[in-house]
Amino acid sequence: MRSAYKFRLYPTEDQIKKLEDTLETCRQLYNDALAAKKEAWEDDRYNLTYYEMAHQISTNRKKNQAL
Repeated sequence: MRSAYKFRLYPTEDQIKKLEDTLETCRQLYNDALAAKKEAWEDDRYNLTYYEMAHQISTNRKKNQAL
C-alpha cells in the first residue's frame, strides 16, 4: 500500500528572498539559452547541442558573478 504526504512550508522572509533570487537566476539562464538557440537557428539554421548550451550557460554565469 502506498501513502502520500503533503507538507506545507512557511519560509521566513530571508528564505523567501533567497528562493526568489534563485528562481530569477534560473529564469534568466533559461531565457538566455533559449534566445541563443533561437538566434543560432535563425542566423545559420544551426541547432545548438545540449553541450554547447551548457558551456554557454556556465560562461554567462561567470560573467554575471563578476558583475
